[in-house]
Amino acid sequence: MKISTNNTATTFANKALKVLSMTAMVLCAVSLTACSDDDDDDDQKQNGTDSARKIEVKASDIKGIPAGIEIAEVRAVLYSDVQSGLELVTSGWDNGFVIELPETVSSANISPIKYYFMLDEAVTVSKNVNIAHVDPEVYDKEDNYLSDIAFGRVWNGTDMVWGMLVYTDDDCKVSGTQTEKDEDWSASYTFDLDLKKGWNRIYDITKVIDENTEEVKLTTTTPSNIIWGWDTYL
Repeated sequence: MKISTNNTATTFANKALKVLSMTAMVLCAVSLTACSDDDDDDDQKQNGTDSARKIEVKASDIKGIPAGIEIAEVRAVLYSDVQSGLELVTSGWDNGFVIELPETVSSANISPIKYYFMLDEAVTVSKNVNIAHVDPEVYDKEDNYLSDIAFGRVWNGTDMVWGMLVYTDDDCKVSGTQTEKDEDWSASYTFDLDLKKGWNRIYDITKVIDENTEEVKLTTTTPSNIIWGWDTYL
């Protein structure tokens, strides 16, 4: 699912649509197979302690690429509350891709973290840094958008993980839990972020408690069995 808005709330709303569809599967007692242990090697290679600036992914590591797709290039596109899509760098497709993100992003293209995550008073922010994220977007030779390439973990009967590549203009720690409720739905959001100046990986771990309740944790600690996949696969 392509994010084509500068509003991070919509980013989370789009992700939530996937969660709701997974909830329906749970309620219908449909089980999905979890990632194999072989993905541990990919996790160490792609999401370890190396800088998040350089992304190198082989096609064989990307799950769910549709048959017959002809990829021409991958573009790292920046989004924030003030930027609806700025192409930062591109990579040709050679059985995979390599993208090296810039060291810095212009202050004109990033926005305050409190607005980006819609934080309330229950969440503590050590410094009001500015933030944005990039999506690796895939295009064909006619310049048609095909998909995002995402990283995370598919629904395993308990939770799902959605990864983000995030830039911040300074170090910042975010902690605490806030809740959202309406008449027939509620969600809690727990933040455990240790962001470093530059590029970071954030993981959104969503647990569906029942059809009306979910728990979300956003963390910079890498979960197990993280994979890269065609956006509709994750």
